Amino acid sequence: HQALRHEMHARVQAALTSDTVDRAALEAVRVDALRRLDDGSKELVQAIADMAEVLTPAQRQALAARHQQEFQ
Repeated sequence: HQALRHEMHARVQAALTSDTVDRAALEAVRVDALRRLDDGSKELVQAIADMAEVLTPAQRQALAARHQQEFQ
């Protein structure tokens, strides 16, 4: 994670510090970042669904209640 952040920062810095601003490179960094976030969120949703499928309805309700308490 840290290495990825440094790599993306280096790409942005290179795009901004060249003789002319490399808008295409900046856009590529943006697209790459969004793709990675989207991929990660898809994996998270899949993992949550996989976990929920092995729980009973009562266990899922208890988990939902605990989740709600933590976010209030």
